[in-house]
Amino acid sequence: MSHTVKTKTPFVDKKLLLKALDKLKIEYYEQNNRIIINNRQYYGNEYFILQNMKYQYIHDSYSNIREFLGEITNTYNNLYQELLEKIRKAEEELKKKIAEEKRKEEEERIRKELERLRKEQEEMEKKRLELIENNKKMIKEKAKKMGYKVKETTKNGKTKLVLVRRTY
Repeated sequence: MSHTVKTKTPFVDKKLLLKALDKLKIEYYEQNNRIIINNRQYYGNEYFILQNMKYQYIHDSYSNIREFLGEITNTYNNLYQELLEKIRKAEEELKKKIAEEKRKEEEERIRKELERLRKEQEEMEKKRLELIENNKKMIKEKAKKMGYKVKETTKNGKTKLVLVRRTY
């Protein structure tokens, strides 16, 4: 007589269950929604069947399965923990990559902003120098009209205009 065994660990992932069977060197084959165990000892049919979204173990009531299921459960749990650790590391790596990308984007944004500000500063300096030149030119023209001679001297980057008029 066959019956279903409920295990403490629900076997919900087929790939992990198959890996556990492979790791324990248990021979099996798949048939539809069943994973049929090749006879370990002849006790009758043994298989896992997909029911209610998890694999349940069905076996002949004469077989001793406590040790067998314990090994599969332990191996399955170990593989599951390894999978969780892989996922955790992958998520961590992804977070690092995202943070690095954000840092690079922020650096690029700052670099562009600095470049824009430097250009703006250069434009302002250019306009300032143009204004100074225009003011000097206007002062010289006005001074000449009023009969002054203009002497221009530059010292330490500063320009000095001296207006001279000789009267006799």
